[in-house]
Amino acid sequence: MHIIGLILYRSSEEELDPDSPQSQLKINELIESLGKKLSEMKEGEGFGEKALLAKCGKRTASIVTNTNCDFLVMMKKDYVEIITKYDKRRQAKMKFMTKYIPYLDSIVSSEIIENLFYLIKEVDHSKGAVVAQEGAPGKHLFFIQDGYCDIEKTIIGEIGTGKNTATYKAKRKLATFGPGSCLGEEVLLSTNPKYDYTIVVEFSCF
Repeated sequence: MHIIGLILYRSSEEELDPDSPQSQLKINELIESLGKKLSEMKEGEGFGEKALLAKCGKRTASIVTNTNCDFLVMMKKDYVEIITKYDKRRQAKMKFMTKYIPYLDSIVSSEIIENLFYLIKEVDHSKGAVVAQEGAPGKHLFFIQDGYCDIEKTIIGEIGTGKNTATYKAKRKLATFGPGSCLGEEVLLSTNPKYDYTIVVEFSCF
């Protein structure tokens, strides 16, 4: 199959006015020589990726310009490397979601699964980062994909007796959670969503 448009110039010819009769004549001749025009592409659209991934590596369409065009071009080896990394990361993310997100494996609509896939963002936090602060308004639910997080809670108590009694606040580590754990679900169930605890990254947490 062929995608035919206007050809404005070749290396052996002078540039043509796309609206000129001469240009139109050449286009008609080109269409007849290459085949049937299937579509016309616009700014922002891309082509050529199928040939990069196909075993035979041959183009299945002819592309010619109907205006002067500027292209962003990617080499095959770079494209294949990026696609390979993306596919592996996508597969790992989908496997994690299916395993750890409740009831996801019971959803039969591929459209819903795809929407969830893009709604759930992967975020990288370094050790010591505070992912959620106790008492702060919350709107995120967290699934630990890799690494470990500590859960800390502010403890309020009193020391001393009588007139010498004093109130104190202290942070206490309650637990450590690892891959597959869900944190922050309280913000989804409350009418006044606030985090009940502080989430601190212990080791390379997503």
